[in-house]
Amino acid sequence: MEKFTFLRPILIFIGLQCASILALTIPKKGKDIAFGLNILCSLALAGMLAFLPAQDLTLTDLFSLDAHKAKMVVMVAVFNVFIALLNGNRKDRDVQSSILSTFMLLGSVFLVGSTEFITFFVALEVIALMNYAQVAMSLPV
Repeated sequence: MEKFTFLRPILIFIGLQCASILALTIPKKGKDIAFGLNILCSLALAGMLAFLPAQDLTLTDLFSLDAHKAKMVVMVAVFNVFIALLNGNRKDRDVQSSILSTFMLLGSVFLVGSTEFITFFVALEVIALMNYAQVAMSLPV
């Protein structure tokens, strides 16, 4: 029987990110709520990866993180928090960019932990799609 203990942190991460995207639609304080949820999401992923035992960071045969890879991903998640704080929440575009970079964090987690080529390819595509969206958002309207 395979362990799926790493599935819970990933689902929490995706749920918080979806909530931050939905919060952008709230008038007036929506971008502040989305910004806070985005920071919380990155910190939650870093905390969950830092405190889960290394043997629990396995998701089927296609993905597993050993202790060194988990530490690297925690450092990337903390770096993502700093980048989001640096972007700030003054404009909607800054908050949207921070949310997209946090989704790229999820892709990088799967890229680092991939053990098969198909997982590597899907993770690379997740990162590429978020980059495409960031480039599209940066174009003048």
